[in-house]
Amino acid sequence: MVLGRLGTGNQQTRDELGSEPSLQTIHKIKNEKVLLEEGPLETKKKTIGHSFILSHLINGIMGTAQPGVDGSQILLGEHNRVETLLGMVNINKLFIERFSFDTYKDAVETTADWDTVGSAALKFTGPGGTAQSKAFARNDGTITRAILTHDTSAGTTTVLSYFIAANETDFEKVTAGSAHTFENTGTTGIWRITSTGTATIDNLKINYR
Repeated sequence: MVLGRLGTGNQQTRDELGSEPSLQTIHKIKNEKVLLEEGPLETKKKTIGHSFILSHLINGIMGTAQPGVDGSQILLGEHNRVETLLGMVNINKLFIERFSFDTYKDAVETTADWDTVGSAALKFTGPGGTAQSKAFARNDGTITRAILTHDTSAGTTTVLSYFIAANETDFEKVTAGSAHTFENTGTTGIWRITSTGTATIDNLKINYR
């Protein structure tokens, strides 16, 4: 009798609670776009210097009496290797500088704040500021024309002057947003910006042909 009452009580409890809810998990997929920007493709070479290279006719023999190809004693590891940029090409001949890195900054000629840590921008804080790049293109065909554009977040562009050298040495003044045809063509492009006041450039683009 006791077992019967327990069974009846359990059934009554189930009836009062009802059946288990029917749950279904629905996964929603949100479409997001991730834009990838490909940087310049560089081709470089390095000399072997006086680094030890196994089985090399000259640099494979160590010792003070054994000079390497550069005339110095051969040592383990990399020593006195000289790197040369042979070529640098950009997709669709479009170079983009966002100032997130200082890879293409000419540290010797640049006095403006090439800020890679804070806002990732090129900042001119007063007159006399200069920013200059390393090569933005090399051996990517002869550069005869170029258009320089940029986005500015502070200051005014009237204080900025723009220059591009198509042959690495002869800088020609250009107007931002306008096509410039070079008098001195070449195969190595370098840009330079000077300032007479305060301005901040967020990114810079050069389309060349």
